[in-house]
Amino acid sequence: MANFFISFFQMLLRCINSGKKSVSFIMLLALISLSTYFLSWKMVGDAYNYNLHDIATQNIRIPWDIVYEIKTESDKEKKIAELSVPLVFDMERNILNEKISNINFLFNHITNVINENGTDGNRQVMINQLNNRLPEYLNYNSRILNSLLSYSNPDAIRKTINSILTEIYSKGILETRYDNPLNIDNTNSVFRINYSNSDKTDELIAELEEINSMEDLKNSLNGICARSTTSYPDDQKWSVYIIVKSMIKPNLVFNPEVTKKRIQEISKTVKPVRGLLKKGNIVVREGDAVTEEALEKIQVLNKYSSQVHLNYILGIFLFQIIFFGVIIFFIRDYFHVLIPDINAPVIAGILLALFFIFTYLIFKSFSFEGSNIIFSLCLPIPFVVMTIAIIYNQRLAILISVYIIFYTNTLNSGDYASLAISINIVFISIFATRSLEKRTDFLKMGFIFGFINSLLVYGIGLMDEYTYNDIIRNIQLAFVSGLTNTIAVMAFFPVLEFLFGLTTKFKLLELTDLNASIFREMLISAPGTYNHSLMVANMAEAACKDIGADSLLARVGGYYHDIGKIEDSHIYIENKASHKINLSPYDYSKRIISHVEKGVELAKKNGLPSAVIDFIKEHHGDSTMTYFYHQALEEAHTRNKKEFVRQEDFRYPGPKAHSKESAVVMLADTVEAASRSIKNPTYEKLEEMIKKLIYGKLNNSELDYSNLTMMELNKIQKAFLNILNGIFHSRIEYPEQEEIEDLENKMNEKSK
Repeated sequence: MANFFISFFQMLLRCINSGKKSVSFIMLLALISLSTYFLSWKMVGDAYNYNLHDIATQNIRIPWDIVYEIKTESDKEKKIAELSVPLVFDMERNILNEKISNINFLFNHITNVINENGTDGNRQVMINQLNNRLPEYLNYNSRILNSLLSYSNPDAIRKTINSILTEIYSKGILETRYDNPLNIDNTNSVFRINYSNSDKTDELIAELEEINSMEDLKNSLNGICARSTTSYPDDQKWSVYIIVKSMIKPNLVFNPEVTKKRIQEISKTVKPVRGLLKKGNIVVREGDAVTEEALEKIQVLNKYSSQVHLNYILGIFLFQIIFFGVIIFFIRDYFHVLIPDINAPVIAGILLALFFIFTYLIFKSFSFEGSNIIFSLCLPIPFVVMTIAIIYNQRLAILISVYIIFYTNTLNSGDYASLAISINIVFISIFATRSLEKRTDFLKMGFIFGFINSLLVYGIGLMDEYTYNDIIRNIQLAFVSGLTNTIAVMAFFPVLEFLFGLTTKFKLLELTDLNASIFREMLISAPGTYNHSLMVANMAEAACKDIGADSLLARVGGYYHDIGKIEDSHIYIENKASHKINLSPYDYSKRIISHVEKGVELAKKNGLPSAVIDFIKEHHGDSTMTYFYHQALEEAHTRNKKEFVRQEDFRYPGPKAHSKESAVVMLADTVEAASRSIKNPTYEKLEEMIKKLIYGKLNNSELDYSNLTMMELNKIQKAFLNILNGIFHSRIEYPEQEEIEDLENKMNEKSK
């Protein structure tokens, strides 16, 4: 887990320090902040100032579901729970044990004295013996000792005294009467019995009314003793009373701290009694008097409306940060695929920001009570998703869709119908972009959108038991929504193309028109270059389809990559120069190399997008014209002069290919040109030639910035081979007409 967080924060630092990633990171933070603001807006509402019996000047409607605590009911529940908590008294159990031990000690000595002197012994002597043997706290007057020595069964008196002490101490003895210091209306109590020299405690349930104080026992002890000594003579009764009285001391103390703690603990477990103000319900209508019940609801509404729920805002913000942070962490290796250029995060951010604002205004301005389907169908979800998918790629569109679904569903309080509609719209939008070739396809897709959404709306209407009229209304809205969004996408593309210089699919389709003036001029001035460009375009398109690259862009790049050859078309061998050109290798290579710069100038003059111009710049990379370089070296060697031939003078200016599509066009250009020089081409010769050229480019570092993998290079090689093999395959040798006529004559002669 620690490694995960370290890697995550390292990735964030790399994002901040890199151009394209930095823009994406900043844009994502801005969008998260914006969505958090709009999502938290619905947690704040209007406040109303009314008193009891005032006349309402407007309809007061609950703007969202409010769960609130009913304070009076919660207090009652807490009070009931608190009264169930018994009062806690600490009881010292060893006091009773000590007193019983003292009584047993007293009567043991009485028994010993009687046994030593006999029942007829001198009483005074026996009393003196007892006083000498007993500790001071057990010294009783002669009357009491005499009554104990003279009774025929002293052990019975002992048991009676112990029984009385056990009864009194078990009920508990307080120093003073319990005066309810915590002001608790509770008569239940519990004794926590403590044992000396031990942490052990027991608890006994008791009744507050049965607990005695020292003052209570002073008044009632005689009666308690009398009930247990009815069979004894008067002297023995008196002795029992005196001995018991001497053994009485408090063994109970009220513990307010523990009692309060237990009350607080049980109070915390009591769930608050909550009420629900349902979204859309009217508290009081305009013109009606404010009742006591309505006023209570207004006060609740004001309480919730006057404050921003910071926990909710923080939760929404952190949820988005963590959610998208984890997504970015796991897709970081595919960032260049998701975000192909620095405009991508800007355009995606603008579209999402507009979506958030539009959704907020719709949600705030209109009431969608009872129909979250209508709310979802009113949102421009297809517009945003289709625009991103068409301009860039479906992967980025899926990532944007996740954000849209989260935002819409959160705003709609997690309604399942809204979620189903949003997910359905997203997947149809992404799938629809695969088959869009012409602008008229948008209208077809609009009807398909409407039809599929209508089926989904119809199903949800059946599940939720919508009325027939509501279902028909939602179906109509589904069709209108589908058409409106697709038409909006078609209308918005020219704006994006103009503002950001984007090369959209439809712009590329327009550039594939071979009837354009630039191609007509190429066909006339440079027919060989024209045919070469068509072949390169076809080969690049096929290869890009196999590796999953943008085949349409590669096709257009193949068409335009050599337009710089139109001006000096006669110097290029594919155009079959009719006269010999007397130029040095250096001058010849310089003029050929210049076709890159001339092509760029011509492309800008014709308003070609930058994505197409990149093919013109990169289709030779910074490779060396080895033929002319070799020729220059030979001439210098023949002249036998000390000449320095610089390889840089025969090198293309570059840059190297920076995309898969540009690299594929470069490879197709090289392979197609070389294939023309093969005599009697066979499958094996073509395969060997293609492999040699492709790996030659790889070894010369011409593909370093293209992100092509070895697996993709193998697929490109096979695509090129299939096309060239189809062109150069051996044809059937057709018979001459004379041979056919000769055979016909021979057959006629045989038939005669």
